[in-house]
Amino acid sequence: MTNKFQLDSLYKNFVEAFPKFIEDRNLNLDSKHKSIVNEISNLGLSSINLLNVRDWDKQNDLGAPLSLRYLKQNRELKIQYFIKLVYQKFFKRSNSRLLKQTLLDDIQVLKLIEALDLLARNPVSNTPGKTLWMASGDLIFNMRWLRYIYLAQIINKKNLLHSKGTWIDVGSFYGGLQGIVKKFNPDSKIIMVDFHHQLYRSYIYLNHLYPDQKHFLGITPELETNSGSFHYIPVTEFNKIPDMNIDLFTNFFSFGEMLRKDFSEYISSNLFNKSKNIYTVNRFVSAPFFEPTYDSDLTVLDYNFKNHQNIYFDIFPMHHFQQIKRNLFGILRARNVSSPYFELIATLKSN
Repeated sequence: MTNKFQLDSLYKNFVEAFPKFIEDRNLNLDSKHKSIVNEISNLGLSSINLLNVRDWDKQNDLGAPLSLRYLKQNRELKIQYFIKLVYQKFFKRSNSRLLKQTLLDDIQVLKLIEALDLLARNPVSNTPGKTLWMASGDLIFNMRWLRYIYLAQIINKKNLLHSKGTWIDVGSFYGGLQGIVKKFNPDSKIIMVDFHHQLYRSYIYLNHLYPDQKHFLGITPELETNSGSFHYIPVTEFNKIPDMNIDLFTNFFSFGEMLRKDFSEYISSNLFNKSKNIYTVNRFVSAPFFEPTYDSDLTVLDYNFKNHQNIYFDIFPMHHFQQIKRNLFGILRARNVSSPYFELIATLKSN
């Protein structure tokens, strides 16, 4: 377990590497990420610890119904959680039922891609950070974790990253997916590009899981030479990453939330255009006219990568049938999201 001394050391290392981390709030961002960055700027990085590394007011593991089994295995939880369970059972029963149905549908999707064994070997309850989970038999999971299991299985089954390969992921949150994939490829080089506070979360989480791996902050000489390593790169330094052979370039969900200028910077970079494989999951339409969810005019038509040919394209199946009670057109009821998501894998065209 990461104790206070180790956390203090990680914090010291991070702040020394990125003394201007608070300047993220001065970036010209879409409203969603602006709100997230402003919130953490007010709280400070010192507010992040192993208990809230993946679960705080602005972001979380996307949920799971609270259950007696969860409470029994987490006896240290306070009485508020029991009160919340009672409230959920009597006043939020339909919400819990909808969420449970979504998670069980996702389990069936994982079964189709032969990922249940991976989930069984990686229960979310054994990973760092306070988070809710539900159980189905021997499987323990929540919504975001099921998504990570799916993505990790696809990366592994389709050989998108080899044992000593280099992977760049834009928008890694707390590093949950990286923690799973690293088990397949212990000698891989994983480069995470995100806002400073997200990098700090992944720095804590992945140091806890892989204390013997090398962890490098920012643009360092080891970026080009070291395998078996994690590299944490702020979004403001993406264009400083040196040209190198990239086996896999990924973005899951956040391209479609970005302003066009930021999206264009990533997909026009040499790193992206020379990457052997690209894997992305994003919305078909970022801002449908009847419910403009994000400050973006991106659609699936913008994911046409000139140097790559598509080898897989389909609906992203995880959470596809999810319904959430929300207010739209002045009416509160259960609805699906305004735009579904697509899953695209592309490989570099041969000369």
